[in-house]
Amino acid sequence: AIIGNNDRYAVLIPGTNWPTKRWPVEYFAGLVEPLQRELGLRSVMAGSPAEAIFSLPGSLNVAGKTNLKQLVALLEGASLVVANDSGPMHIAAALGRPLVTLFGPTNPVRTGPFGRPETVLQLDLVCRPCYSRHCGHQSCLRWITVDHVMAMARTMVAAMPTPT
Repeated sequence: AIIGNNDRYAVLIPGTNWPTKRWPVEYFAGLVEPLQRELGLRSVMAGSPAEAIFSLPGSLNVAGKTNLKQLVALLEGASLVVANDSGPMHIAAALGRPLVTLFGPTNPVRTGPFGRPETVLQLDLVCRPCYSRHCGHQSCLRWITVDHVMAMARTMVAAMPTPT
């Protein structure tokens, strides 16, 4: 087991296939401490080997160390998943996990977590959705703060039934 059986944890997935769809890694790092302090969740960073270089101090880094079956098991046991618009986000959505999905240049109605619109965090900006793979300002994601994500995370975790 990657995580101890009694540990409550959040899976943070900072990677995505387009750089413009990536909420800044330092913002993900800013979630580690408040997730532990406010929600009692240990942070686990998951993703592909390309994300293994990201640093989220205080989190367990399993990026590039899980196969698909292990990733699904990790997501299935999570008390919360915070992810960019990515493949693992779709898995977490399908598993019904408490989820915060960060959307910038893409439209969650078109590419978002199927049947889970309540999990989407996005800003209403004139320039989005643009579907651009290159952007000089990335305001659509940079202006989403750690506080925005934590507010939604509290709501998602509170809505999840407690295991008996």
